[in-house]
Amino acid sequence: MVSSKLFKHKKLLAIVPILVGIGVIALSISGKKPPLMRDAEEISRSARVITVEAVDFVPKALGYGYAQPKSQLASVAEVSGKIIYRNPDLLKGRILAAGTSLFEIDPTDYELEVERTSADLVSIDAQIEEMDTQLSNLKSSRKIEKQLENLSNKELERKIKLRKKGSSSQASVDQAESELLSQRQKVQDLDNQIRVLPAQRAVLVATKRQNKVKLSAAREDLERTIITLPFDARVASVEADLDEYVSTGQTLLEADGIAVAEITAQVAMPHFGALLQEGRSMQDFDPTQMAGLLQEMEITAQVRAVNLDTSPVWPARLDRVSDSIDSGTRTLGVVVAVDAPYKLAIVGKRPPLVKNLFVEVELRGPAKPSRIVIPYSAVHRAEDGRDTVYVMDGESRLRHREIKIETTQGSMAIIAEGLLAGDHLIVTDIIPAIDGLLIVPVNDKELSENLRRSAQGEGSVK
Repeated sequence: MVSSKLFKHKKLLAIVPILVGIGVIALSISGKKPPLMRDAEEISRSARVITVEAVDFVPKALGYGYAQPKSQLASVAEVSGKIIYRNPDLLKGRILAAGTSLFEIDPTDYELEVERTSADLVSIDAQIEEMDTQLSNLKSSRKIEKQLENLSNKELERKIKLRKKGSSSQASVDQAESELLSQRQKVQDLDNQIRVLPAQRAVLVATKRQNKVKLSAAREDLERTIITLPFDARVASVEADLDEYVSTGQTLLEADGIAVAEITAQVAMPHFGALLQEGRSMQDFDPTQMAGLLQEMEITAQVRAVNLDTSPVWPARLDRVSDSIDSGTRTLGVVVAVDAPYKLAIVGKRPPLVKNLFVEVELRGPAKPSRIVIPYSAVHRAEDGRDTVYVMDGESRLRHREIKIETTQGSMAIIAEGLLAGDHLIVTDIIPAIDGLLIVPVNDKELSENLRRSAQGEGSVK
């Protein structure tokens, strides 16, 4: 009984604190003021904005390649023999002037051949002269013998007449006839000699002609014993040395011309097409005049070193285009030339444009007026493939605008349709870009200036 009362008493003690806590909470709630109600505020986003401008756009096309000399010499021995002279300046990397003597091959055998052939020609000339004299003498002798033949013939006719009259004997007639036949034989012999001599003379003339060819070849071989440099060049390699015997066709040295350097660079077809003048008719174009056409297109070029700290630039010219398109990269090979690449060197600023230097080729076409140019980063590709941009309307709200791109160049996009000068372009990438979103614009003057300069070919968009 006592334990039962005790248990009830403990339960009451436990409930008291709970009731006290509930009372405290009720008092604290009743003493607070109700929360204040405020109107909901519209969400806005800060974004960089530029004002779209129509500027004169200078189209560019970039490509990369290695500088190579336009003229390269692989000198080979055109005659065989021992080298008796080697230019002491003939060293790899040395620059030599045109006409410099490089090697000399022993000319003794070739000098003897010239002398031998010259002597043969003198002998043939003497034989021809002798034959001409002989022919002249034979003709003179024939003339005399022919006259004697005529006289013998008359004498025979006279004695035949006398024999008929009985004033001469038959023996006398026979004697006259024998003399006539003998004279005719002499004339015949002379005619035979006269007919043979022209053929013999023709053989001598042909032999003389052959010896003239031999003499010309011998003189050329003699000249080939001295090897000279045909143009100003830098020695690339030397393959022969003094006292060495060289055979015909053996390589002596290799050298690179320094008058013109060429770079073959691969350029994207759309970018190269953007350089060309619009609306030009090619109906009457003569393909053999391609070089003149490229000049008329007013495409300029420059070459910039890629791996050098100072990034030197050399003026260049577009010389020609490749005969085919690279099917893998869909690029067109263009060849630009740098004239006097060594003379253009400036100490401390621009080195000579040497062989195998990796360079960037930049082509520029004539300026295209009033083009809308924007940063390519401001273009957004919709799920359906359409190109869009974000613009800010007159109430500072974001609007989506569909555009068409004429071409791209580096970090720029040239717009054909969808934007006009004076539009406010949002260049910040807003996520999510909700149509009608309130924009707090920040005018990016630096980007606008860089964009303008880059479009005009002066700078680049950062």
